[in-house]
Formats: sequence, structure tokens, C-alpha cells
Amino acid sequence: RRRGAKYSVINQPQPPPGPSAGDISKVVCHNCAVDPPVRGYPNSEPVPFETPFFRGKLLMLVRTKPLAEFTRRRFEGRQRVLEIQIQGEFLTQPMGTVYFGGQMPRQMQLSLISRSVCGALLRILKTMAKSMHVSFGTADGSELPHICYPLASSMDRVNIIPSSEAAPPLGGDIEEANSVRTARRAGNWPHGNFRPGYTYTMGFHTAYLDVVSWQTVNLPGIPRLDLHQFWGDMPVYFVVYDCGGRDEKGPHAHKAMRYMIRFRAQHASNLPEGAAA
Repeated sequence: RRRGAKYSVINQPQPPPGPSAGDISKVVCHNCAVDPPVRGYPNSEPVPFETPFFRGKLLMLVRTKPLAEFTRRRFEGRQRVLEIQIQGEFLTQPMGTVYFGGQMPRQMQLSLISRSVCGALLRILKTMAKSMHVSFGTADGSELPHICYPLASSMDRVNIIPSSEAAPPLGGDIEEANSVRTARRAGNWPHGNFRPGYTYTMGFHTAYLDVVSWQTVNLPGIPRLDLHQFWGDMPVYFVVYDCGGRDEKGPHAHKAMRYMIRFRAQHASNLPEGAAA
């Protein structure tokens, strides 16, 4: 397969960033496009990766206190606490809907109170994006816990150019006409479907998931919630996948998923002492 210069170092460990990244010591990230996964860092240069279905790079930005110089132009004056930008090209034609979201590696073990709180959170999230697919996971691991949305409508912004053209740098605003964005998020994307031959520059951000403090924040009428209450010591995987042509309305079976992207974020409090270094 062709490897363009824009993805010259694929699936390699990333060197630690300098002081401009801020205090990111609590967030431990890995590119899981390869086995074993390799280290990446938020508030640093984009992480190049390649899977059998997608080749590109990922930039993760997290809000630190004080605000990191590297992220100032993305976070200053805004409520967002996490931003992810992905740029790359599909290497094969996706099969059915492509999804984006968060995933856990094993079934969630919830108390009655935690399950009730989860139900309230999910009701709020469904008002923000109605095509949400949710699971707490199965005991046999056939379906992993996840909250995922169709990628086409969940992107905050997307820029599309032919793969032969120079792609814009990550870290800035992603250019998309407001009229196109409105149609796309309503399910009427003029571009149609994701496909090879194009470079997609995609942006996502949230004001609700703070991976530095490992809490939910800014949810209407709900105080800060410790994510350990729901996830225990599990990491979160930021994933892009399709279901391999299988029924998308039923369970999203882990073995059937074709992962375009799988990037893991873990909180240092969940790791053995010294493992976050």
C-alpha cells in the first residue's frame, strides 16, 4: 500500500512533549492500531497510525490547569475540555454506517445507584444526538460497553479534499460551510458516504468529558461525577468503526467490528505506581 509523506512515521511511539503541553501527567494515551499498543501524548504533535481500513493521524487536546500554551487557541474563551481532530483516508470502502464514540474493554459493573445515574446521563445525551447506540457490555465480552454515534452526523466539522491534494494542518479551525454542516448533521450530507480517494479532516469536541480530572463536567443540572464510579479502573477507547455489514440496530459485536481508529486514554490513578511515566 502507498504511504504518503504526510503519514511518514506510522504506528511508532511518540516522544514526550515539552512544557507547552501543560500538566498532562494524569492522562496516559496509546495508539492501539498495533499490538502491542504504542505510546502517544495529548497536547502534542498528531499521532500517525494505520489500520487495515484507515491511514491517518490523530490529535488529542485536553484542558489543563493552568491552560497549556499548546492548547490556548483551541480552549481559551470556550467551555470545551476535550478536542479530537482526525485526518486521513479510508483504505477500503466502509460497510454500512461508520460510527464514532467511546468504548470500554469489558462489561461495566454498576450498582443500582450508578445504573440509575447512568440512565439519567443517557437521557441527556440522547437529547443532544438521537442516533446514539449504547451498551453496558455483555458478560461474555461479545459486545463491549460503548456510547457511539454515526460518524457523519457526529463530527463537529469536516473538510474533504481529494487524497492527491495537500491536507490542511491539524490544530486549527476546520473549514466547512455552515449550510453543509447543518445538512450533514441532519442526515442529508451532500458528500454522501465515506469512501477511499479523499482525505477527511474531522473535528470533535466536548464540554462534558474531562479526562484530566477523570470526571463528567458541565452537564445540565448534574454535579461533577467521578468516572471511576462507572468505569472502575478501565480506560476509554476512542473508536471509529463499522459493523462489517451486519445488522447495526442490534448488538455491535466486538468481533464483527472493523476498526478504522482505536486510541486509548487511561487515567494515571488506574495504573500501577510508575506505570504512567
